[in-house]
Amino acid sequence: MLPTRLCRRAATRPAQGVARLSTLTSRRNGPTNAALSGTARGPDLNTLWVSYVDPATIRKRLVQVAQQVRLQLDSKPELVLPRAERTRHGFWFMRFGDEDELEAAQQLLNGQRFETKCGSLRGTLQLDAARRPLNLLSMLNVEHAEACPLAGWLEQTFGAFGAIDELRMPRLRNNWDSGHAFIRYADAASAEEALDRLDGTPSIVSGCNMFVDYAYPKPLVQYQQ
Repeated sequence: MLPTRLCRRAATRPAQGVARLSTLTSRRNGPTNAALSGTARGPDLNTLWVSYVDPATIRKRLVQVAQQVRLQLDSKPELVLPRAERTRHGFWFMRFGDEDELEAAQQLLNGQRFETKCGSLRGTLQLDAARRPLNLLSMLNVEHAEACPLAGWLEQTFGAFGAIDELRMPRLRNNWDSGHAFIRYADAASAEEALDRLDGTPSIVSGCNMFVDYAYPKPLVQYQQ
């Protein structure tokens, strides 16, 4: 039987809580009522899904990187962002006027070191031919940091409510920060208290609040470089 906290959350937050549970369960195992049935199809009551960066902030970060890359090119190609739901993936498109401009840009930038003006992101640029003519699929392969301040902040903030068994911060092959994490507690009571206390509170990222809910942590896909 599910704790009353989950039932109350579903009843009092129809705009967010139910929508999130529906996304997590219907995508894999069926309709929302399966998530609330108390069976194996329901959410993992020990694990929380945490969004610490909102989509608008991620989009702004991506635009800043794309614009700084564009300034290195004389051709000044058009910048095209992916669909809103894919901005968390950390790529964009550059659209050129002709093949010569595209080839020159690829030769100049592909594999080059890059660092944002503020120094918060650094790595190597990757420019590949896109499906559409005269477009390059562009991304920054962010270098791995030995120490992650964000991980430490999450462990400290959420660890105040109980022992954490696992902290997972999904990253794609370019190591771009997707803006969300999975935190698994040793017991469900700790997860419930953390959810109650931290949902909607300020994130470590300036101007962002956290959205916290029960979640299904999915296995990460391993990519080959």
